[in-house]
Amino acid sequence: MTRKKSLLITWVIAIPLFITVIISDENIKAKGNINNWKIEEAEQQIPLNLLTTYYSLFSELTLNIFHGERLTEKEEIRLSLQNFFQLIASESDAKQEEESTERTTVNKLNERDKDKEQPSEPASEQQVALQTLTDDYANGTLRGKIFNYEFQFSQNSYKGNVSENKEVAYQRGSSSVLITAPHTTTHIREGDRKLAESYTGAIALLLNEYADSHIMYSKKESRDGNYYNDTAFKRELDKVISENNITHVIDLHGAAQSRPFQVDIGTDHGNLISAKRVAEFKASLEDQGFTKVKENLTFTASHSGTIANYAANQHGVEAMQVELNRSLRDPRGDLDSFYRLVYAMVEFVGKQ
Repeated sequence: MTRKKSLLITWVIAIPLFITVIISDENIKAKGNINNWKIEEAEQQIPLNLLTTYYSLFSELTLNIFHGERLTEKEEIRLSLQNFFQLIASESDAKQEEESTERTTVNKLNERDKDKEQPSEPASEQQVALQTLTDDYANGTLRGKIFNYEFQFSQNSYKGNVSENKEVAYQRGSSSVLITAPHTTTHIREGDRKLAESYTGAIALLLNEYADSHIMYSKKESRDGNYYNDTAFKRELDKVISENNITHVIDLHGAAQSRPFQVDIGTDHGNLISAKRVAEFKASLEDQGFTKVKENLTFTASHSGTIANYAANQHGVEAMQVELNRSLRDPRGDLDSFYRLVYAMVEFVGKQ
């Protein structure tokens, strides 16, 4: 085969191929300028089946033209054509694979950056407090704290620290809730010594620790601060409310195990606190499995000498008297109920 004939066949093959490529290149059509055409962009747009079709047509055409020539020359042309089109196809596939890998990598990086931009929200102070309380219950720390806190009240047959000068103690908190426990020790009412309401003091101290509430409690036997208004307890109450941003007072008391409730909430029939607050408190208790939660069943806090009534009417804050059944205040016999009671109260205080 002469060199002139080979050159002719090469142009017969090349010209239709490049015309097809140029026509199919949308970038060229959009720009209207053939000088902007890029080989790598065109290669992307040549379908593999189109290349295969061209190969078959031109192979057949070449063999027909050279019919009668030596077989070695025809086979040489066939192999040249085959190598030419396979080279274009393989480069196109490699380019597409490279770009696919690049897109995958970019997507992964974008997802990683998105995760960095949207970190998980940190736990709230209340969530941390509740988790700490739960951990302390699980590892036995809570049990030890309860008895350590209660000892200051139970000493001297629950008369408390009789050598103490002050009758009342106050511990500051950061919340707007004040917890009071006036009957942590024995107390005197109309000449009679009344029994202490055990573990109400320990509960108050736990609420100061886990809920960061303000607390007040009796340190030793004294005149009943939940009955008389001219007492050290009421004077301290006046001072604490006036000097701090107190919006709610929860007055803790203990009821006998024979009472037909687990918790009785005294609100003077709704005059001392909003129904919404009471409902929130009940919900926290019920979430912990306490089903016998009553309101104004036995202890209504209607007497003007009660701390809840006094705080609401003298200081304009919301208040309630919370009577806790003895069955819930028995950490030696039922630590689980004690823990769930404290948990419910910490949760409620944290919402205020």
